[in-house]
Amino acid sequence: MRGRRRQGGLRWTQVVNHALLLSVIWLVFSGLYDAFHLTLGAISVALVMGFNTAIRRLSPTHGGPEKRERLVWVRVVAYVPWLVLQIVSSALYVARLTLAGESKIDPCIVRFRSEQPNEVALVTLGNSITLTPGTLTLRIDERRDEFFIHALDQSSAEDVLDGDMARRVAGMWGGTGTLHEGTIDRGEDERGGSET
Repeated sequence: MRGRRRQGGLRWTQVVNHALLLSVIWLVFSGLYDAFHLTLGAISVALVMGFNTAIRRLSPTHGGPEKRERLVWVRVVAYVPWLVLQIVSSALYVARLTLAGESKIDPCIVRFRSEQPNEVALVTLGNSITLTPGTLTLRIDERRDEFFIHALDQSSAEDVLDGDMARRVAGMWGGTGTLHEGTIDRGEDERGGSET
């Protein structure tokens, strides 16, 4: 009975605790307690809980709920402050780049494959890249573990291709996160213009 309940989804106590945690986060960061904002908070919590249920139903053949239970929690705890540090340092870099003028901005598309252990790791890596200023995840092809990233300049693109973030994300599930087929496309045609 216990095993079937665990495979079927979260226990009701976990659902309640999760909802309470999300509600507290909403209340702390919102700071507005009128009926309109409380209703928005309740809707947001319900949506997040719904998305969480959908994530738990990911296909086990590519690392669904069974694989997520193998998280290496020490690496998860270490990853969060590391990611915050990357976000802060990238924000400072993008600020300097912006103040230097448009001539310093040289956008490009980065494409690479990464050996991530499951779909949750793929999404975590994509979201981590997007959270880091100067880079934006455009698309993830989960069949090939392939990422398409918009980078603000060459340096941001090279930071993505160094593979450190991919290795750290995969490491949270005991994977390697090795990068393959990394390319940078500046979108320049033969006339030196930009492709649309």
